[in-house]
Amino acid sequence: MSKELICVQETGYADYFKKTLKNKVFLLDVKIAESAWDHAINIGTSSYFDLPDDCWLISSDSVRIGDWLEAYNDDDNYAVSKILRDSVNWPEDGFVNFFAKRKIVFKVKWKDFILYWDDFLAIEDDCSIVIPESKQRKEAILFRPLGDVLKIG
Repeated sequence: MSKELICVQETGYADYFKKTLKNKVFLLDVKIAESAWDHAINIGTSSYFDLPDDCWLISSDSVRIGDWLEAYNDDDNYAVSKILRDSVNWPEDGFVNFFAKRKIVFKVKWKDFILYWDDFLAIEDDCSIVIPESKQRKEAILFRPLGDVLKIG
């Protein structure tokens, strides 16, 4: 990987991730993270709560596909993994970006995110956004603070 991607094991976020995942998750350099946010989400905003009504994440159709909070609190990773696997048809070996905020973006393969989604939410569970890198059509997964999971697009 390039110097724009920092292996999470070399960052202060390493403690959030299980040992098997630490070499598979990459933190985007701040400037690259901001650019990714601007391109994929919305220019001039810094979090989900700043998004204007005409942002595609707000104005697109969304479907509630399940809940994450109880599974997270019960340490039941399987329940949400199954929801994601059954509801989202993204390539397992394709990369997704986990947007905690505009300046904090992680890159990981979708299959690894499905298995370890809770590690990511330990970092940020306040409307975190997951977007595949290679989709032509805009799609996203949103983990809302009330504990539900939305599929957008």
